[in-house]
Amino acid sequence: MSALFRRRLPPECRQGATHFEARNLSACFCVLSAPALADDPGIKGATIADWDYWRETVAAGHEVGPHGHAHEFYGRMDLDTARRSIESCWQTFERELPGFDRRSSIFHVPYLSAPDELVRWIGQQSLGARLVCGGEGLNTMTIPVGNPIDCICFGPHEVGAAANQRLSRFRYETGWLVFVFHGIDDEGWGPITSGELEILVDSALSANMLIAPPSRLLRIARLE
Repeated sequence: MSALFRRRLPPECRQGATHFEARNLSACFCVLSAPALADDPGIKGATIADWDYWRETVAAGHEVGPHGHAHEFYGRMDLDTARRSIESCWQTFERELPGFDRRSSIFHVPYLSAPDELVRWIGQQSLGARLVCGGEGLNTMTIPVGNPIDCICFGPHEVGAAANQRLSRFRYETGWLVFVFHGIDDEGWGPITSGELEILVDSALSANMLIAPPSRLLRIARLE
C-alpha cells in the first residue's frame, strides 16, 4: 500500500510525510517534471515543490516517482509525442534526483490511463506503469517485469471512508494493494484528511500489513 501525493506542503506542516515518518514508514510522492506547463488549472495554480525539496524527501527515506512531464492525457496524443514527453520526464528525474534509475522505478501514469502500446513501451524502460487496471488496486504477489501495476484512486468526496472500506476488503485478499491519494487536508483534488490518513495507516499496521512505496514492493514481489 502506498500514499501518493503531488503538491508541496509548507515545511512546518508536511502532513503526509510526517504521518509516515512517525511510524518509521516511507511514502511515495508522484511528481511532474514540468508542472508549470500543465493545462490543468488545479496544477498550474498550485504551489509545486522544487527539486531541492524532493531531494530532501528522498534523503528522508521516501520515494519520489515520475508522474509525467506536464500531466498530459496520453490517450489524446500520438504515440511518438507521448513517448517524447515521458522520456523528457525521465531525463529530468535522472538529472535532478541523484541515484534515480528509471529501470528500478514505476512510472505513475497521469489520469490513470494510457493506450496499451504505450503501457508496454513504459514497461520496457522501467518496472512498469501504474494505472487503473480494473482490479481495485489489487496486485498479485509476483508481477513480471514491465507489467502494469493496478491502483485504486478515491475522490473527490468521502475519500477516507472509501479507502477504509477498500482496506477492510483487502484483509481477506492475497497480494498487495496500491492506494492513490491526490492530496491531503485542503490541498489537491479529492484530498484525504490528516486524521483519515492516520486511521487508515494505523488500521493497516494493526492488521500486520506491510506498508511501503510501490516500487520497493515490486522489486520484492516481481518475477526475476
